[in-house]
Amino acid sequence: MKKIVVSALSLLLVVSMICVCFAACDSKQPTVENGAKSLKTAYDIAVENGFNGTQDEWLESLKGADGKDGATGEKGEVGSSGEKGDKGETGADGKSAYQIAVENGFEGTLEEWLESLKGANGTNGADGKSAYELAIENGFEGTLEEWLDSLTCDCKGVDEKAEVLKELLTLKQELRVNEDGSFRVLVFSDVHFYSAAELSASDTLKYINDIVDKENPNLVLFSGDIWWGLNTEKMVRDYVKVLVKHIEEKKIPWAHVYGNHDDEINYGGHYTSIPQSEQQKICEEFEYCVSKW
Repeated sequence: MKKIVVSALSLLLVVSMICVCFAACDSKQPTVENGAKSLKTAYDIAVENGFNGTQDEWLESLKGADGKDGATGEKGEVGSSGEKGDKGETGADGKSAYQIAVENGFEGTLEEWLESLKGANGTNGADGKSAYELAIENGFEGTLEEWLDSLTCDCKGVDEKAEVLKELLTLKQELRVNEDGSFRVLVFSDVHFYSAAELSASDTLKYINDIVDKENPNLVLFSGDIWWGLNTEKMVRDYVKVLVKHIEEKKIPWAHVYGNHDDEINYGGHYTSIPQSEQQKICEEFEYCVSKW
């Protein structure tokens, strides 16, 4: 009898616990619709609290204004200079003006192209005033003989200066004008090559010689940057010999001035030439060079 009473009490305790569990599980749980919990989104809550607009508009409204730019950081230290690069190879010769003209439609020989560059002769200008006439206009009073006498001076040193001027104007080759009174000067600039061999193999030398033949000038002038990096007397002498060989054969006087690439300064860390005074002595060895140092 005692066992029956204990068993009945145990069964009653188990049933009571099951009922309590069911009651707890049913308290304030989210509703289930079609097997899924129905939860409110942040957008839903925003609408409930007065937001009017689509979900995209609500998302856009969450973006704040752009912030101000931050202060500029301090400038970093300058890095160290890189090592000097190797000397590059000599570039290929560029095209001549004649070659470019042919590429752009010119039809004809080099001589025909050179001829096409000449413009028509201009009309002769009026004779200019003499120095005496200019002196009269500027207040001189007297005859031509009186004006000439006024130019003489017995000041000390004038004769010495005259001798220096005379020496400068006295050239080892006489400069002659043409029968029509004209004097033609042919100018070449920026010939510069590194050696006689490079110059000999170039189209530039052929172009120079062709122009000399075509124009037949009274004087040829090389106006600077004739060479660069010629650092021995032999290199200079060999180079000049190639450059002026045809000009010397035609017995045409020639002269030259120096440019920055002919200079003896270590130019850009790459080229060093012998001093210009030594270059000049070598040039003056040639029979038709009329340049003076």
